[in-house]
Amino acid sequence: MARLTVRVNAGRNLRMLAGLLVIIGLALGFGSPGSSASPRIPHVSAPHHRVIPAATGQIEAVSFETLTRGYGLFYFSGTDVCADKVGPTSNGGALFAPLVTVTTWPCVDNSIPTSSLVFDHRGDGFLFGPDLFVTHNSGRTWSRIRTAGDVLEIDPIGSSIWMLQTACASPTTRHCPIRLFVSDDGGRNWSPSKLALSGQINPAAVATFENVAMLDRVNRSFAYLVSDPTMNNKGSPAEPALLWRTTNSGASWTKRSIPCGKWNWYVTLSVAPNGELFAACAGQPSAGRQGKSVLSSNDEGLRWHLRSSYRSFSSALGSGYLVSIDAMSAKTLLLVANISSLLVSSNAGADWQYKDQLFSGAESAAPLAIVLGTKDAVILGDTIKSPAQLLWHTTDGGEHWSSVLPRWAYRVPVKKPRRT
Repeated sequence: MARLTVRVNAGRNLRMLAGLLVIIGLALGFGSPGSSASPRIPHVSAPHHRVIPAATGQIEAVSFETLTRGYGLFYFSGTDVCADKVGPTSNGGALFAPLVTVTTWPCVDNSIPTSSLVFDHRGDGFLFGPDLFVTHNSGRTWSRIRTAGDVLEIDPIGSSIWMLQTACASPTTRHCPIRLFVSDDGGRNWSPSKLALSGQINPAAVATFENVAMLDRVNRSFAYLVSDPTMNNKGSPAEPALLWRTTNSGASWTKRSIPCGKWNWYVTLSVAPNGELFAACAGQPSAGRQGKSVLSSNDEGLRWHLRSSYRSFSSALGSGYLVSIDAMSAKTLLLVANISSLLVSSNAGADWQYKDQLFSGAESAAPLAIVLGTKDAVILGDTIKSPAQLLWHTTDGGEHWSSVLPRWAYRVPVKKPRRT
């Protein structure tokens, strides 16, 4: 299915430091670079709203239903109070309005309450990671939902919502359990699945909210769940990345693995429209580089085939820190990494092409990709030409991209001019 959101693997504390760079960049007049080869989504101002530059609010995450309709999460850092605010867009992210405050907290507290945003197609929205806030009226009002553990991921299909949680017994616990909760009414009521997938998450990864586990649903009853390899006492992977598969809405799971080989510290998964699986594995990161490999499976994870792997310093698969692999089709793949240009493959991961003009990446903000179809995708990320986060769009399978600089607005009355 099209993934509506992808967790970031860079802490938001680093984004706080990047906020000043955003303000300086906009003050100096940095624009929104884009390619004219792909239709550009227009940058318009909505009537009855005051448009305010994004410098006063840093965009953190997005959730899109189409190339034009979606929602954005903005982080505001004040002197004493910080806030997360969410607003809708109908023009591809050129304007998010009106923003609604979802939660606030003391800025001196480094425990950021949320990091990810996802909406279904019915107006049910979820702001999470590690806390959970829910709306059932398209973001006009929000409520906090108390959970037994940290929320790792939420994946909606219609009114069917699945949520991953984990709870570590203590900071010194070797592994933490993964629990799946299911809702059939848009997130109003939840019930735990019958099987707890325990002993698979490292507490250190939970504390930094890295890519510790991810859920990829094929339909309402069929899904995959993958977690990074657990670490031994020496800080090295103790076992392969584990892959679970369910065909009965989580009532039972079959356990498989992803043979990442040498690059076995992190793993991310994507399901192509034809059901083929693509996994990206990554080794230990160092100085802006990280060895990676890409594998595929056409039998639901029973057997895997190596498509490409990092082999030399000049290899594209060594650039940046792995965030996600996203299959637009069985042939077209996006490989998103922090501190790296976007990589695009048109032959199922055998070869990769840099999109240098789009993403140079900054360590302060991890990019986020949303695949909306075999030709359409949206990526939130920064560039070397602009320190601000931009929204990039493609309508031709990743060959060409255009960009907009996200802005937001509060709803305020607009005085009509007096007739003379």
